[in-house]
Amino acid sequence: MKEDQIKKKIKDITKKYYKSSDKYIHFKALSEIAQLRLGKIKEGEVYINNSTKITFIDKLGNEFQMQPNNVKNGKWSPYESGRVRAPEYNMKQLLYQKEEKLKRETKIDSRLSSTF
Repeated sequence: MKEDQIKKKIKDITKKYYKSSDKYIHFKALSEIAQLRLGKIKEGEVYINNSTKITFIDKLGNEFQMQPNNVKNGKWSPYESGRVRAPEYNMKQLLYQKEEKLKRETKIDSRLSSTF
């Protein structure tokens, strides 16, 4: 299913449950939206209101917290969208930065030793 179709279905689901004050109905709507995204709500989570974060699990198995309001407005996993990178990528970046710093320091040391 394309992103446009998913967003249209999310709007339809949100409209259907918008006026209800029943927390179970809002939780059901979130569950339907998560299923559209091939994800789910983490077991044991409780819907309190649209501003209180809930833990979701995306299709890759990553857990993330997001406000129900954001999910209802079409946002989803920061891992799938690329806003958050996997921990392995962050480690590679850190090692690369340390390596570059070490190379610069070694260059400076070699220039200093050649002048004496």
